[in-house]
Amino acid sequence: EVGYPGRETEAARLIRSLGDAEHDAVACSQGDVIPDLVARLAAADGYPLEEPVRAPKGSTWAVTIDVEGRVVAMDLIEAPHPPECASAD
Repeated sequence: EVGYPGRETEAARLIRSLGDAEHDAVACSQGDVIPDLVARLAAADGYPLEEPVRAPKGSTWAVTIDVEGRVVAMDLIEAPHPPECASAD
């Protein structure tokens, strides 16, 4: 999170390079980085995305990048809330 400001373009390039047509990849970061990075990836490829980008605690963004390195899908997956954990909130 501390190293992200000023290196946003590098971070977006890294995300685009992680997976390929035959391999999935997982990247992890903090909530302050995720909304900006997701918005940057979408904007760069003209992918329609509801703003402001949300990244609730425990959520996941699934980003699909095609063989040319362009975003073709983005899905927010909400954090699970199992019943046994509901009383802990």
